[in-house]
Amino acid sequence: MNSAPFDVSVIADKLKVLLQDKTLVFVGTSAEYSKLTDLTSAPTPSAYVLLGKEMPNDKPVGTRQSVNVNFGVVVVARDISSQATNIQNVKQLANPVIGAVRDLLIGKTVQFIDGVRPVTWVGGQTLGFQNGVLVWIDSFQTQHFIGSR
Repeated sequence: MNSAPFDVSVIADKLKVLLQDKTLVFVGTSAEYSKLTDLTSAPTPSAYVLLGKEMPNDKPVGTRQSVNVNFGVVVVARDISSQATNIQNVKQLANPVIGAVRDLLIGKTVQFIDGVRPVTWVGGQTLGFQNGVLVWIDSFQTQHFIGSR
């Protein structure tokens, strides 16, 4: 029986392809994201995959249940030359990174996860902006199954 929460490390692994072309310089999960205390020293551009909410899709059938999974990808981008109040310069740098993350995930399925459905985009928003550093989150959704067959 596997009733563990959705493993976001497989999403992080998928994003690591963006390290090869230098779209990203770092990919992590909530463990690394939780250690960010000073955004100005964060590696940029970087992405962090965070598990959101899991909700049942339907009533369980025996010991098996379909689960909607929400997860977020936080993108941290910096414009070193930017004034602390000029968010537009940072957005120009962040937008291609955000687009590349979306392109890599939307409509794709995650291999090796039972009953997974293609990833859909739920929305995005700015989480913060400070000293030329922009923190953006995109929310995504997929499905997997928990329990035994």
